[in-house]
Amino acid sequence: GLTLKQLPLFRIGFHNQDLVSGQRTRAYHGAQQRPAHVAATDEYHVLVEHELARLTLGEMGPLGDTLAELDGESVNVFGGIPGEEVVCRLVRYRRKRKAYVSGLVVEVVKPSPHRVASPCPYFGGCTGCQWQHIDYSHQLELKQDAVVRELRRYPSLDDLPVSPTVPSPGLFGYRNHARLTVRQRGSTGFVNRITRRFVKIDECMIM
Repeated sequence: GLTLKQLPLFRIGFHNQDLVSGQRTRAYHGAQQRPAHVAATDEYHVLVEHELARLTLGEMGPLGDTLAELDGESVNVFGGIPGEEVVCRLVRYRRKRKAYVSGLVVEVVKPSPHRVASPCPYFGGCTGCQWQHIDYSHQLELKQDAVVRELRRYPSLDDLPVSPTVPSPGLFGYRNHARLTVRQRGSTGFVNRITRRFVKIDECMIM
């Protein structure tokens, strides 16, 4: 893998909050109370970040996250597997004048049999890899299902057969480029695509 200069590992922390099924709590809300390390621009404005919800996860969505529903809203949940029951930290944000809500799994209540331990210490905080928590054989099935699901949107292609996904000979070390962010004192890493938090790294397993 790609090795950078030694930097401290990223550890994500969550506020201790009581969670009642069907209810949610907020640690802060509104742009005025946003932590300084959370980016807020006209393009991406985080409104609420520390809010918990217990969700049952549906199918994979177009972004590669599982989909769930909360109070009539569709939620993209990072770190889940279809069929699981999880506790998520919700992130509400506004992008190009449109409101969105995403979730990051913080606790798995009812795990999928396809769930595995991620080999990367940055998984979840980085968000560069989305499926390291899913058994690879099931990943191949989910990719095939995604193609079938998209084809079904078009009546003329609905009965088109889709072959099984061809597995890669190697699960890591297959990328030859990356877009890294450099922060103060030369800290190198990635920006979480949901929270916009900077994550320092010292190596990337897929590079």
